[in-house]
Amino acid sequence: MLDFGSQSLVSRGVEIYRLHNGAPPKRLIIYKTTDFRREEVDGCFDAWSKNENLDLISINQSTPWKGTLLTKQRNNPSKTWSSFYPVNRGTYLPTGEYQVLLWTQGNVSGIAPDNRPFYREARRIPEPILLTRWGGHGSWNDVVNYTLALTKMNWNNSGLYDPLPATLLVSSKLARFVKHMPSVSNLVNHKYDLRFFL
Repeated sequence: MLDFGSQSLVSRGVEIYRLHNGAPPKRLIIYKTTDFRREEVDGCFDAWSKNENLDLISINQSTPWKGTLLTKQRNNPSKTWSSFYPVNRGTYLPTGEYQVLLWTQGNVSGIAPDNRPFYREARRIPEPILLTRWGGHGSWNDVVNYTLALTKMNWNNSGLYDPLPATLLVSSKLARFVKHMPSVSNLVNHKYDLRFFL
């Protein structure tokens, strides 16, 4: 059974992209903060119709995992010890066939003077987000790189990155905004620049 809400949402998004760019997107990743229901998965694939280059990913920000960076000891390279800086941002660890842990926060090289390590949060050990695939079979490396790129798309702050992709930040802000509107009919039938909601 199809979820016509997700089917129409994906169809409309692809059509808007096609009208703006002259061709449909080559790849589509749909993020949610909750699990995908079977009807939603069917609706998304029905709307995409290619059945390839589509990934349905849920993101869980609350995980019990932590990560520390191990470095080799100078006097004994066969041994390692815990570094003064956390795991590198962008590190990912598959935990099963359909799940991967991704550190969107952590040490970033090449930012600080003299190429020193840089950890924006400065304190506490960064926690990863858990990506779960509910549909699709693209490379985890691609999904991770796209997710990381989206964490750097909030142009309205001076931060190097956000912990979640901009698409999820925008949708949660938009949901809070819509709750205060007397009618959403005016909102639904118009196109808005993503930057207005960041």
